Amino acid sequence: MKIYGIACDKSGYPAIVQYIASDHQDICFTSIVKVPCLGVIKESEMLEALETDCDILLLAGCPLDSCHNLQGSRFAQRRAIKVNRLLEEAETTKRVYLSFGTSEKIAELKRVLDLARTILDKQPTT
Repeated sequence: MKIYGIACDKSGYPAIVQYIASDHQDICFTSIVKVPCLGVIKESEMLEALETDCDILLLAGCPLDSCHNLQGSRFAQRRAIKVNRLLEEAETTKRVYLSFGTSEKIAELKRVLDLARTILDKQPTT
């Protein structure tokens, strides 16, 4: 599974680094972009990321109830929902997945990526 990652520098990026260090060989990050807060990511930037050679776009940020910038993770969540609706209408298999966690608790990131893998595996091949 090829993943384009966008991660906040406070929680999401360290979580991805920790996840990669824990030896997940079936996961390939084509790119990881570190941003000050997921709240700065616009819908158009999500769509541009999905145009690259990736299967999914992963947004990794602070937990919703403890975002360093208060509402950044919630803003990203609302925008990702809109983008996923557009992707469904376009009948593409690519999706935006969100993980809100920390480097100390990468179980949430693992859960999200396992879910993405399961869904991708069920997609018909062309």
